[in-house]
Amino acid sequence: MPVKKLLLSEEHTARPIPTLSDRQFVVNKSRLTSEEEKTQRELFWYREALLQLITAHWRESGGTRHGELSLRQQRMTLPMLEALRTDPVEVTMSLVHYSIDSGEPTAITKQGGRFDAPANEFLHLKTLVSNMSRKTPCSEQWQAD
Repeated sequence: MPVKKLLLSEEHTARPIPTLSDRQFVVNKSRLTSEEEKTQRELFWYREALLQLITAHWRESGGTRHGELSLRQQRMTLPMLEALRTDPVEVTMSLVHYSIDSGEPTAITKQGGRFDAPANEFLHLKTLVSNMSRKTPCSEQWQAD
């Protein structure tokens, strides 16, 4: 079953995991490091986002019984999280053709995810890499021609 990768904001994954208790104040008794706590919060919030995207139903073959499967018991592991989370980097590529006569650049059009480039012509591939992470104080971009 194909599922699009997700990228939750750091503000979203930094939220504390909700408790089922109605008590006013709950003391954290776990001895996890701050990195382990962050990982646990990421696992929880990405799992919640995934559970909002998918549902599972069953139907008895040849019968009338049917129902919905609860996926809440499924746990997310670190390899699952890495497979679900997108990289905080965006790569944009474009093709440019420089006219021999005028030297003016002409962008090659992209249709259906493919470039429609002329045959037997030299083209320039422009690549723009953008850092989408909020860990950096400003958005960083690198461009290669």
